[in-house]
Amino acid sequence: MNYLEDITPKIVIDRNNFTVQEITPEGETLDFTEKTFEEGPLSREKKFSHFILEKTGFTTQDAFKKMAIGLHIPSSRFDAAGMKDKEAHTVQLASVFGISPTQLKNLQLNQMKILGAWLGQEKIRLGDLQGNQFTFAVDTSQIKEKQCFPNYFGLQRFGSQRLNTHLVGKLILQGKFEDAVMNYLCFSGTERNQENIEWRKKLLEEHNFKKSFETVPRTLGNEKILIKSLVRNEKDFVGALRQMPRNIMLMFIHSYQSHLFNYFLKKYSYDFKEKIELVGYESEVSKEMQELLDEEEITKESFKIKSIPELSSKGEQRNSKEEYGDLQISEAKVSFKLKAGAYATVGIKNLMN
Repeated sequence: MNYLEDITPKIVIDRNNFTVQEITPEGETLDFTEKTFEEGPLSREKKFSHFILEKTGFTTQDAFKKMAIGLHIPSSRFDAAGMKDKEAHTVQLASVFGISPTQLKNLQLNQMKILGAWLGQEKIRLGDLQGNQFTFAVDTSQIKEKQCFPNYFGLQRFGSQRLNTHLVGKLILQGKFEDAVMNYLCFSGTERNQENIEWRKKLLEEHNFKKSFETVPRTLGNEKILIKSLVRNEKDFVGALRQMPRNIMLMFIHSYQSHLFNYFLKKYSYDFKEKIELVGYESEVSKEMQELLDEEEITKESFKIKSIPELSSKGEQRNSKEEYGDLQISEAKVSFKLKAGAYATVGIKNLMN
């Protein structure tokens, strides 16, 4: 990861001093004030409730899981315009199928709050937002005002605890499914949880799936899914992968695409090209990107994954630079707006260079 320094903030970001406010497609920046709750039942025309979720200390997916438990429904009924990290105080738009605004209002939650809810005809879809406004409490004497920054994918994209998500994706693309599974299960990287580290180490040494299933730490839910499948058939690594949630599986491929993008951007800078490929099987690959693919022992055809076709990716393009919107620097605070898909941690890192 030749770009690691470029995406690692120089400051420790405290979730209590870092807010993320979603910007709706209409350009409204959501705030943390309570809104109204629409009265009335669900109907054939309006089967969804749209709601504004405030949270701290949970990813969006983890927040949905917690809400699902309280409502006695599967978390798959929830959708969000954007996925938010746990290391921030966030407010965002979401929806749920088959639950009324009143039920949401009465839900008892810790570190989360429903600020308002109303009935809707359609679910909220990922990407239904203009962007986000970010506010950090920092020592602004270190800040230098700038207009734009290299549009790197942030550490979160690569699994900020272990930094191996892209490695698993690469192995899947190369058809090395056993290696992909074992990397996901056994690689510790920069992980800090000692129980998890010891469990991974023992599995790597003993290669005993049944024993590992009996001792898997409670925090390793996805690992448990893999291990449970391998207990049934220890040679079916493709089958084990396909037991995992599809969004987790797609994350592996997207992470590797992001790795290629960051690697290219670091090597050539954003002045070289306005847009850079997120390589897929339909991409028009530039000479420079082809050299990188050759170095990585990957082809664009690798992204058509015959064994797990639901993970195949056509590819797209991403801007090589991102502009700060409404950048404001005060004595102890910095705030700015970014388009959807840009990383605030990369933006703040650039301001401090």
